[in-house]
Amino acid sequence: MEKLRITLAIGIGTTVIILLLVSTAPAIEAANESAAPQDAYTAAEDQEKRHFTVSCEIPGDTANFSWVEGNLATTVYYNNHCSHAVKVTAHLRDLADFTKCVTVKAGMKDKRVYRLSENGKLYKLTRGC
Repeated sequence: MEKLRITLAIGIGTTVIILLLVSTAPAIEAANESAAPQDAYTAAEDQEKRHFTVSCEIPGDTANFSWVEGNLATTVYYNNHCSHAVKVTAHLRDLADFTKCVTVKAGMKDKRVYRLSENGKLYKLTRGC
């Protein structure tokens, strides 16, 4: 009789554990799914922050800028579709804040590399110098 009670207790305990695991699995999946859109939104925000567009004097054309931060340098890519030169100011932060004027000739597509310390970064571009 005692062996039967032990066997029943083990069986009931195992069933309870399985039920708990099965009932928490959807909650874990739901938590993971809700985290995914947040991460995607953050990536979209970062992408948005790393792109800058300047309208040309002639409507319809633009000069496009984007940048990629590396370990010790930031690369600014540009593509000027305007029929005139475009100037932007790169606002950089290293040990202190400083700016660099970037002049892009009409129709030019190229890149510029700014060497910075490991804590340095380009935090925005603004029109004009």
